[in-house]
Amino acid sequence: MLGRRHPPRAGLANAGGRGGEPGVGVLRRMVMRCSVVAALVVLVAVVLGGCTTTRAFTREELQARVAPRFPVEKRQSVFVVRMSNPEVAFVGERLSLAVDVDATAGAWTTHGHAVIEGGVEYRPVDGALLLRDAAVRVLEFDRVPPEWREALREIAEQLLVAQLAERPLYTLDAARGGDEARARKHLRRVWIAADRLMLLFGS
Repeated sequence: MLGRRHPPRAGLANAGGRGGEPGVGVLRRMVMRCSVVAALVVLVAVVLGGCTTTRAFTREELQARVAPRFPVEKRQSVFVVRMSNPEVAFVGERLSLAVDVDATAGAWTTHGHAVIEGGVEYRPVDGALLLRDAAVRVLEFDRVPPEWREALREIAEQLLVAQLAERPLYTLDAARGGDEARARKHLRRVWIAADRLMLLFGS
């Protein structure tokens, strides 16, 4: 005699369907969990990425900002080296600065020309844009007494690099408002690309 068939228990319907497939309740929880994870991923992306803006300075724009900061001079021993008439140029990913150089030692003075190259560095404490890892590529003087020639060249190179390492090419000023005010607070990166000085800052 065949036994009486019993209807499935309600709990089994919620736990799983035919063939071990998830039930409605389990699927609902899985969907909610995936939704929460997706929302967290989006939130993290927004927080990390934020709202960023890129400000590009052309050579002419940077030139207009650098020029008023010259002339400058620095002394070492009996030598005084003065830089003037800067000319900005972009060389690949580096910045080139050509300057007139006047060197004085005792009773004589000579005039010359120098080209210094380096990367660009941002100093957050005062908003300064500086020449980083600067190197003198060209240094020529018109007339130098033979006894001073080697010493002058060595000292002049040191003074040019030291001066540009400590003296900003340009200083971002929040008082000017606009992009400069935002950059002072949120600047993330400074680099050179496509003959532009690029500033990346967030909101």
